[in-house]
Amino acid sequence: MSAVLSRRGWLQLSGAGLTVALFGGCALPVIPKRPAPSLDDALGWVRHDGDGRYTLWLPRVEMGQGILTALEQVACVELGVGWDAVDVQLPGTRDIGRVKATVGSDSIKDFALPLAQGCALLREAVARGSFPAVGDTPPLLRWPAAHRPDLADPPLAQGRAIVTGRPLYVADVRRPGMVFGRVLYAPLSPEFASAPRVFDAAAAQAQPGFGALVHDERLGQGQARGVGIVAATLGALDRIERALAVQWQTQEPKAGWRELLDIDARLAQDPR
Repeated sequence: MSAVLSRRGWLQLSGAGLTVALFGGCALPVIPKRPAPSLDDALGWVRHDGDGRYTLWLPRVEMGQGILTALEQVACVELGVGWDAVDVQLPGTRDIGRVKATVGSDSIKDFALPLAQGCALLREAVARGSFPAVGDTPPLLRWPAAHRPDLADPPLAQGRAIVTGRPLYVADVRRPGMVFGRVLYAPLSPEFASAPRVFDAAAAQAQPGFGALVHDERLGQGQARGVGIVAATLGALDRIERALAVQWQTQEPKAGWRELLDIDARLAQDPR
């Protein structure tokens, strides 16, 4: 777009109110706040269970990034205990306070330091037989300088459970009467008109697990009109889609992409 949008065009958009020009008529989603984790938050992530054992509530969702393993290492170093003394749990929303988001890319960067501080406070509190309090200043941290050869190559947390298929994931959940759906669209940008022209409904209905074909104006996306399929399983959706063999009616664009992206020409037609 930068090759087409001139400085004059940018100024015209800016002067007219860029937000309105780009998003007028669109319903923007409300993005929740993502507060950075603090020491006060971290005090709710770790608990002393007695007899030298601790529970660590993982403040992020483990999706194979190694977050669970890495944060358990931090906790073990700061608590001064061995790997088997810390039981890591994946919490529900009733177990710990709100955290930044259920993502993982910045977990170690954002969560390691407050976790270490919280564990240091808890370690000192256990030593004196009291409870850590909100507002307490954490003692000098052992992490990350502590030399702990026993934690250099820990087992992958949840590794055996993941390999053996023990955890329950969203895709594993089944509710009474639950079905699966998919909307099929033409392999074309939704800026161009398209709609299903012919398809083999009988072949689709003959597939095991077939539920329904759905034709509804709410399945539109831009100028594209889709067709919905419903099935008892995810695998059945794939079979039904292949059997349906939709052929699409499409409207070829009257102009090339350079003409479609000519901002100055669009502004000349409609200054909004």
